[in-house]
Amino acid sequence: MVLAGKKFAMQSTPEEVGEHTAQTLREHVPKELAGVAFLSGGQTVEQATNNLRAIIKSGPFPWPVTFSFARALQDPALFTWKGNAENVAEAQKAFKDRLIANCEALIF
Repeated sequence: MVLAGKKFAMQSTPEEVGEHTAQTLREHVPKELAGVAFLSGGQTVEQATNNLRAIIKSGPFPWPVTFSFARALQDPALFTWKGNAENVAEAQKAFKDRLIANCEALIF
């Protein structure tokens, strides 16, 4: 994925990420590849979702494009849960909300 480093003063917009990542993929990834998966680490959960959506919108591609969503899905739920049984329902909702947002990013 093509995006500015975390400490760079001007951060990439999702549109820039989508455009430059799509261009790089098309120029350098063989069409025969089974798929492209990005890690969401280093981005906020919202950035990961928005960047995925922008990349998908820059398609179509000859292979599937997705994220390994572990962090982007789990962090909000784990933060909400905090190991407390009374937070389970709210944590499940947080997980579901992120799951829906990321699924919608794949469909745009």
